[in-house]
Amino acid sequence: MHIVLTSNSPGEVAGWVRPVATKLAEQWPEAKVHLFLLPCSFASGSECAVASDLPGIEAVYSSQDYWRLALLGRLPEGYQPAENGLVLFLGGDQTHAVLLGRRLGYPVHIYTEGRALWPKRVQQYYVPYRSALEKVEAVAPGKGMVVGNLMLDAVTPTVSREKFRAELGISPSDLLVALFPGSRLNEFQYIVPFFLETVRLLQEKKPQIRFVVSLSPFVPPEIATNLLSIELPGIVVLRNAQYNIMQAADLGLTIPGTNTAEMAFLGLPMLVAVPLDRPDLIPLEGLPGLVGKMPVVGKWIKTKGISKLNQRLRFTALPNIIGDREIAPELRGLIKPQDVAERAAHLLSDPEERARLSQELRQIMGEAGAAQRLVLALQTSTRQN
Repeated sequence: MHIVLTSNSPGEVAGWVRPVATKLAEQWPEAKVHLFLLPCSFASGSECAVASDLPGIEAVYSSQDYWRLALLGRLPEGYQPAENGLVLFLGGDQTHAVLLGRRLGYPVHIYTEGRALWPKRVQQYYVPYRSALEKVEAVAPGKGMVVGNLMLDAVTPTVSREKFRAELGISPSDLLVALFPGSRLNEFQYIVPFFLETVRLLQEKKPQIRFVVSLSPFVPPEIATNLLSIELPGIVVLRNAQYNIMQAADLGLTIPGTNTAEMAFLGLPMLVAVPLDRPDLIPLEGLPGLVGKMPVVGKWIKTKGISKLNQRLRFTALPNIIGDREIAPELRGLIKPQDVAERAAHLLSDPEERARLSQELRQIMGEAGAAQRLVLALQTSTRQN
């Protein structure tokens, strides 16, 4: 039995693929798990390397391997499909998962936050919340199932809050601010100086505050080292410790992404910063992303597109999108580090407000266990067929 997963960018590889692959290894050990990484404008370029280290995955194939199989029918080197199998979409464009299913002769299952393409060719859609189920059922009646939010299953601190803070030399009375500069290279290179200036301004207001930078495994170490070489007191930089950091911090400063859901699940109050003075650095999916890369006019077109998208979007942080209201404060537009520093200083001075935010964020995200429910549903579907 082969389980063919598809995924695309850092958030999906870390937040969806990892917990599902772990549960497949535990609950369905006889199944061989293969991962195809799909073409994606949000990719960091490090997905293959990171995914290859995930437990439970037999082999990882690049987007080039996918194209050769989907368009030419050419199998990746060393891959021989089993007679029985299925394709499970965990990120990317659903069309690619359907194409893989046709090439391999496998039924297609899709995990989605509400979008349902190709309903006649997809056996089942799995969704995180009931609101997403309603969207799926409107397109594919009877094919939707609520399993929960996979991102929550990936959130696994390895030590207690108290122990981790002690390891960093932070007393119970100290305030710890965590910086999450993302995993996509263009955004990372822009937002790090923005956040470091925010830190400098915060230190002027509250010199006793401590800071920790959470580095994504998708960011090349040499680039991170160069950007973070600035000498600012009270800053620690850690890689692959994001959940311990989230659990230990008193406030998170972040850009939109999967980590906003993870922080919400752990109850970490956060400020979500979306500076729009460099729209050319913001990735877009589909045709707008391709047009934005065109020489001469691409940057202008993308700038206009980002402006319109910002006006149309109500929220960018996942807990706000899920709750359909602003729970975590979002600062968007032509903002400056001063704007973020002032809002952060206000929150750091108000423990009651942070406690209220923490409680609301936890409540909106729900419970873990989606990966186990998804794997059980796949096993049931396979037995029925």
